[in-house]
Amino acid sequence: MFRGTECVIPVILAAMVGVGCDGCRSSGPPVQSNNPNSDRPGASSAPSQKLNPELLGAFTLISERKTDDARAALEHYMSQHPSDGQAVFLYGLSFHREQRYGQALPHYEKALELAPNYYRPHHFRGWALYYLGDLETSRASFDAFLRAEPDEPDSLFALGLIDLDEDNLDAAEARFRRSIEVLTWKGGRDVKGLSKAHTRLGEVYERQDQLEKAKQELVRATDLFPNAYEAYYKLYRVLMRLGETEQAQTVQQLYLASKERVRPGTSFPE
Repeated sequence: MFRGTECVIPVILAAMVGVGCDGCRSSGPPVQSNNPNSDRPGASSAPSQKLNPELLGAFTLISERKTDDARAALEHYMSQHPSDGQAVFLYGLSFHREQRYGQALPHYEKALELAPNYYRPHHFRGWALYYLGDLETSRASFDAFLRAEPDEPDSLFALGLIDLDEDNLDAAEARFRRSIEVLTWKGGRDVKGLSKAHTRLGEVYERQDQLEKAKQELVRATDLFPNAYEAYYKLYRVLMRLGETEQAQTVQQLYLASKERVRPGTSFPE
């Protein structure tokens, strides 16, 4: 979920929470849109989502994975500001950062009660529910976020995953394609996010037996992000189905090398 950059505060996480990150370096070169007919992303007309400056220190600790320190700081702050929904949200985010989604969830829900105009928790609540297996409520939470901030690409990607899990392949294709379009319109610098969307779009095409289109998307995914070991694995599988055995063997070696760089000692599927 958290796509890191060279910034001390990860750019994607900062943007989703409502923290500016001026001067942060991008995660890759800009990607040009190859679809001139695609619509530009919709603008948000929702209230300002800026994080309270008093909470920036705790957010920075979370982004640096110093979650125990972040919770200690937030507990001290909340002892004096018990109704601050943003602080409650960040407390939940500290658990989310540790992939402790069940512990994060009640804090997201409390944050939405305390600060209903601060809609950021909907997005992270959606991911927590997704990882906990509650697809229906997860979808509703992402939909709530997108009503406030149309065309947010990570929420679109998440809804595509839900559609994919529910075998609604046409809807999944539309979500992933829109996520790619929006990321590209925004400069295409989130190359890991683009790679993930191309990977899942390739999976849609593989499941539809559109193998050449699947191959094209998966090649694009690995070109964008050479450590995309899941994309290499899926590409290997597609090439084997196409009978391109020699190329599949080369891709298999790239998969093994990238997996070892990213997750040494593991196998895929995990």
